[in-house]
Amino acid sequence: MNPALFPFLHFFTRQQHWLLSGLLLLLPLLGWGQVATYNIANGTGNNVASLAATDVAAGVTASALTKNIISTSTSSNAFRGSGWPTTATIASPPAASFGYISFTITPGSGTTYTITSFTYGIGSSGTGPANYQWRSSADGYASAINGTTLSTTVQVGSTFVLPAAFANLTGAVTFRLYGYKAGAAGGTGGLAGDLTINGSIAGSTPPSLTATPSTAFTAFATSVGTPSAAQTYALTGTNVTAATTVTAPGGFAVSLDGTTYAASVSAPAAAVNSTSGQPIYVRLTGAAAGTFSGNVTNTSGAAAVPVAVSGTTAASPALTVGTIGAGFNTLAGAPSAAQTYALSGTNLTDNVLVTAPAGFEVSLSGVSADYATTKTVLQSGGAASATVYVRLVGTGANAFGGNVTNASAGATTRTVAVTGTVVGRPTGTPTVAAGTLTFNSATLTLGAADGTNLLVVVRPA
Repeated sequence: MNPALFPFLHFFTRQQHWLLSGLLLLLPLLGWGQVATYNIANGTGNNVASLAATDVAAGVTASALTKNIISTSTSSNAFRGSGWPTTATIASPPAASFGYISFTITPGSGTTYTITSFTYGIGSSGTGPANYQWRSSADGYASAINGTTLSTTVQVGSTFVLPAAFANLTGAVTFRLYGYKAGAAGGTGGLAGDLTINGSIAGSTPPSLTATPSTAFTAFATSVGTPSAAQTYALTGTNVTAATTVTAPGGFAVSLDGTTYAASVSAPAAAVNSTSGQPIYVRLTGAAAGTFSGNVTNTSGAAAVPVAVSGTTAASPALTVGTIGAGFNTLAGAPSAAQTYALSGTNLTDNVLVTAPAGFEVSLSGVSADYATTKTVLQSGGAASATVYVRLVGTGANAFGGNVTNASAGATTRTVAVTGTVVGRPTGTPTVAAGTLTFNSATLTLGAADGTNLLVVVRPA
C-alpha cells in the first residue's frame, strides 16, 4: 500500500496497518452471502475421493468436490491427493494428464447467480505441488483465475476475488484447482481447511409455455382411412429446463416434423426456448369415423398450455356396381345394342367418373347423342346413383374387351368387365340364286350379303 496515498496510516502500528489493509480488501465483499461450502476442516475430507457440499444457497446446486487423475491420500483436516505433475509449468489449457480437484455450480431454472470470491486453504507435503492454479470451464480452462505459490507447507484462510466474468451467470460452471511442480510423484497436496464459495443468487423465474396461434384451429375434416391435412402452432417457452410432452386428444395425432405422427411426442427444451419455438403439427388420424374434440396438451414440469382442436372423420366413400353378363356384337360401322348396369355411391366427397375401355362408349341416358368415352355421375350429400348404358362403338372389325371403370376420390375404384366383337361387312353386290324347287319348298343362295337389307319371300295367292 502506498503511504503517499494514505498518509494517516503512518499513525498505525504494523499489525494495525495490515488489519486495516485486510478490511479495505474485504470491503467489496460485504453484503454478499455464501453460495456453497465444503467442510474440510472438521475432518470429513480426510482420505475420501469426494466430499458433498453443505450450506448450498437456494436456487443453485453444488456438485461434490472430487479428485481427478490424482490418488486419494490421508491428511488431517485436508482434501489431498498424490500423483501431481512434477513439471515446472502448466499449459493453457492444461494437458489431460494433469491432476486437479473440481466442483460445479449449477443454477436452477431461471436463476441468475454471481460468484464473487473463494475462501480456501492449500497444503502440500515436502514433495507435494509447489504451485496451484484455479481455472474454470467458462473459457475451457484456458487461463488461470488465480495462482498460488506455497511459501509454507500449509496456507489457510486465503481469499481471492473473481473477475466480472463470473457475475450474472445463468449456466453451470465448473472450477478446477490444478497443482504442479511437485517434488516427487508421491508428494501429496490439495485443499487444507474449508472451501467457501461466496456470491449471490438472483430470484428465479418459473418456466412458462405459449402456443401461437392461441386461437382454436379450423375444424379438421377427413374420411376413414385417410389422415386429414395438418395444421400447426409454434410452442415457445421461457426458462423451460425439461422436454415438453405434447399429447393429442382421441382421434388426433401430433408431430414435430410434419412427417412422423404419434399420439404423444417430446419437444426438446432447447427448441421450445428458442426464439421461433418448436413447431407442432396436428391432424385427424382418420382411423375411425366420428366427431372428435379436445385439447392438445403441452406440459413441461409446472408449465402447461392447451390447444383446442375439433374435427370430423366421415365414413369411407364407397361405390357399388352391377355386372354385364352378355357379350356385345355388331357390324362394322354401326354401334351395338346397349346393355346396362347399376351404379351407386355412399359417403362420397367427389363425383363419380365412368370411363369406357377402348372400343366401347357409355351413356347415362341411353340416348345415342349422349354416348361418350367418359361420363360424370354427380354426387349430392355424399350419395350418387345412376344407370350406366354401355355399347360397342363398331368403328372397325375387331374383338374388344376391358373394364368400365367407376372412380371417385377416396373410394375404391369399381370395374365392370365387358367384351364384344365387331364383324366386318362383306364387299360386292348381293345376289340371290334359286335352287331346287319342290311342291312345298325352295332353296335360295345369298351372296355378298352385308345384313343391311332384308330378303322378302312372297307366296303368291
